[in-house]
Amino acid sequence: VTGVQTCALPIWYFRQYATETMQFEWCLIQPCLARKGMNAFMLHVDDLLFTGNLVFWRDVFLPTMQQKFSISFNVLGCEGSEIAFLKRRLVRLSDGIMVVPGTTVEKVLKCFEGLFGTVRVQKTPCEAGIQQEDQSQQLEPQDSSSYRSIIGLLLYLSRDRLDIMFTVKELSAAMSKPTLCALQRLKRLMGYLKFSGNIGLKLSFPEPGKGKRKEGCEMEWLLETYTDADWSSNKSHRKSTSCALHFLNGCYVHGSSRTQKVISLSSAESELHAMVSGCCDGLFIKRCAEFVFSAQVQHFQWTDNRDRKSVV
Repeated sequence: VTGVQTCALPIWYFRQYATETMQFEWCLIQPCLARKGMNAFMLHVDDLLFTGNLVFWRDVFLPTMQQKFSISFNVLGCEGSEIAFLKRRLVRLSDGIMVVPGTTVEKVLKCFEGLFGTVRVQKTPCEAGIQQEDQSQQLEPQDSSSYRSIIGLLLYLSRDRLDIMFTVKELSAAMSKPTLCALQRLKRLMGYLKFSGNIGLKLSFPEPGKGKRKEGCEMEWLLETYTDADWSSNKSHRKSTSCALHFLNGCYVHGSSRTQKVISLSSAESELHAMVSGCCDGLFIKRCAEFVFSAQVQHFQWTDNRDRKSVV
């Protein structure tokens, strides 16, 4: 796996060059994905993540790119080596890869405490009443701007921190008009981050046909989607929250926590919305994985609601 930084040129020009010189084909579902045989890469503006055959990388891909672009790169080689892509650090372990969020807890805490003072250690990211109606006073303009800045950092951090994903989602809903209550809830989250510290996400080497719950499947690649919902827990607008986790051969690949667009009239309805939302994400991941692997991916959807199964 290799991280590359290219000069800032239009994506269409880079796509055309990679297609004409090395015969890469591009994914229709995700236009930033390209493959050629067992080699693939993902492009994001001027950053590129390559995975595949080392000989092809060294003798073909890298020299071809250097003919046209000014690039810098790092290679994820032996244990302990690391690369960075989209502010995430990928660290090689003896039995897998550690994904480290690009935004550190120390950076977020330093920013918050510099603006709002020292926080006390907390063992949970939020209290049970985080979805209660907030009628407290609105913050001053300067404090409101500081609140938004902290939430912006947390949005980067929460991509790889499932333990704070829901809390950050709730706090970000107050960004338009931050209040004293929202600030207190943010302060509690800061206390939890001080307690938990930095947490990375370990991706173990996958075993063919083995997932979190499914084993012995005929196909080599197995995608499992787990969904759930809380029915109308938010007391302000009575909308439910959908959550979903996706695992590819037992390795976590994506998670989401979203406020539903409609007000559900039953728990089965809220669970159904969560299932549909998770299934849509799962189908997108499935199509991208099938493109990269050039192989079929078997997709399973897991739910704990019997009524939702009956509706489906």
